[in-house]
Amino acid sequence: MSSGDAPNRESIMEALVLAFSHSKLKDVVGGDALRMVLAGQYRDMVSGNTMNLQVVWDLLHDQPNFNVEDAKPPFCAMKSWEKELRVSAQLPSQLADLGPTEILALASHCAVPKKLRQLAFDREGEMRKARDRAQRATEASATTPQVSTRKPAWEAGLALVAVLTLGFAIYSAVGFMSGGGYQKVTTEEIGSLLPIKSAKRLGADMTIHLSNDGWQSQPEDQRTEVLKEALTRLGASKVEVLVVRDSTGQMVGSAQWTGTPPHIQVRLR
Repeated sequence: MSSGDAPNRESIMEALVLAFSHSKLKDVVGGDALRMVLAGQYRDMVSGNTMNLQVVWDLLHDQPNFNVEDAKPPFCAMKSWEKELRVSAQLPSQLADLGPTEILALASHCAVPKKLRQLAFDREGEMRKARDRAQRATEASATTPQVSTRKPAWEAGLALVAVLTLGFAIYSAVGFMSGGGYQKVTTEEIGSLLPIKSAKRLGADMTIHLSNDGWQSQPEDQRTEVLKEALTRLGASKVEVLVVRDSTGQMVGSAQWTGTPPHIQVRLR
């Protein structure tokens, strides 16, 4: 493979999380925990264009309730995704006797939605498209003509009407923002990153409510990376601002595209 075919770290990590979170081991191997553990083992797992899945097996096989039969589909799924991930995947020695036909059959039991697979396989493309969208939004904002605030004398008589209209607009906006204008949405793209109870969206803004508060106990740098990753994935849905609230409704974090060149700014509370 050429240097342009080098595997993408984020793609491989995301594919592993997707494979196991869509298998019978999903309750044995939590997505966040798996991502954190594998991040420290990545250099041992991937060398050049070779991915040694023995490293993953050795990390997981001593976990409570680990079952060899349940482990076969996610490992075989990773083997079947070699082309998309641009790696040669080596199965663990415990699964070395599986033939090509059996590998594909077992991989089919790991039913990861096509959209999520595509997002994982093309991490560079998704990041590029998200940056491009943010860049266009920034440029459009910068070129918007400024409207003069100076009013002709004859408009003075409209002041009362303007005040009343503004008051009505504010009243309507408050009602709109309190819930009436939001739409409930699904969060397949980021379901493996955060424990999501519900999500709603208003334009380019999305708010998610966590099902538990365990995420907040994670290190700050890890939570920052999770929010950056979540907003990047949501780029395909044109989400530009992500707000996270805990189980009581308090805001515990946010991420948004900003600046030139566009980058993701994260705030944690």
